[in-house]
Amino acid sequence: MGRLLSLILHRNPQMGKSYLANPGLEYRLVFRRGAIENIKCAKGWKTDSEMARALGLTRAYITMLHLTRVSVSANVITRLAAQMGNTEKNWWIYYEIVLGA
Repeated sequence: MGRLLSLILHRNPQMGKSYLANPGLEYRLVFRRGAIENIKCAKGWKTDSEMARALGLTRAYITMLHLTRVSVSANVITRLAAQMGNTEKNWWIYYEIVLGA
């Protein structure tokens, strides 16, 4: 029994690597409050459907983005930046980082 316990407890630590998760560093990228409405006004889109059609997304996903504040994917960020014409400028103004799960 002692040998089995020593095998289980035996660790081979390597310097410079961390094997523990750090939950304090988790974040989500979401739209700022009112950003969807500002984008729709700037582009002349009247509904979520028009915005979704222009971005190649579903209306339900656009609605979720500004009602429930779900995370934004890199694909959506890229499509929106291309539509707004600010891929190299200030594309980040519509988003905020939310810490936690």
